[in-house]
Amino acid sequence: MNKGKRNNSIKYPVVLVVFMLLLGSVARGQQRFMLNDGESNKFMMAKKLFDKGKLLISGGKLDRAERAFKGCLEMFPKYSHAAYHLGQIYYQRKAYKKALEYIELAKTHYDYIATFGVNSQLEYLASLREQKFNLDREVTDMQQRLDTKNFRGRTPEEQYPEISELKTKIAHGKETLRRIDELLRAPQPVKAGVPADYFYLHGNILFRLKNYQEAYIQYLEAAKIEPCYVKAYKNLANLNYIGRRYNEALQYIEKAEKCGAEVDGNLKQIVLKALGKM
Repeated sequence: MNKGKRNNSIKYPVVLVVFMLLLGSVARGQQRFMLNDGESNKFMMAKKLFDKGKLLISGGKLDRAERAFKGCLEMFPKYSHAAYHLGQIYYQRKAYKKALEYIELAKTHYDYIATFGVNSQLEYLASLREQKFNLDREVTDMQQRLDTKNFRGRTPEEQYPEISELKTKIAHGKETLRRIDELLRAPQPVKAGVPADYFYLHGNILFRLKNYQEAYIQYLEAAKIEPCYVKAYKNLANLNYIGRRYNEALQYIEKAEKCGAEVDGNLKQIVLKALGKM
């Protein structure tokens, strides 16, 4: 009889450990499922530097943000988001060739980081399903033990601690299952392509380098990805005006206006005058 009690006292703490580990894995997120331990550690350290850089850049501390983003890339060279922000920093400093280097790096590695994120999340969801299956069996087993427990011949004082412990563990288990179900109801991850912002920044850099033809292509791509990317429409209108393609310039001005944007009145008037509409 003592031996039976010992087995149960060992099993249930193990279940509680599973609860704690599960909640910890839910909080930590997705990155632990695709990389080996060494790579995973590097990625997590890189992410901390990236998050630090974003915080610094939002506070206007560009020098410190630059160091954080460069540290991120040194730790994890394919962290494309860090390269994108470095491109922004150098663009603001008018170091356009350096900015071009980083935006090209960001776009080159974006597919990797996007695929990594989706695959990690899918593996994370698969892990959750497995944990749910095992935990559901554990909770069911504990409930059956509670329902069929024979307490005959024992005083209420003797019964209470064991019953209370089982009820507490069952409640913890059901709460964890509820949280897992919430996570599993989330939409399935879908890999996105390079964001419109990347193409827009690339276009701005090329424009400053006077490579207008390539800048035009980048703005077109940004507008293709986001049909109401007003900033891209405005720049396309400007480039068409510079190239004396006034009909096209007016078309992009009107597209921007349809998206609810206010376009520089002078530009619109100049374009309309060039078309003989004023």
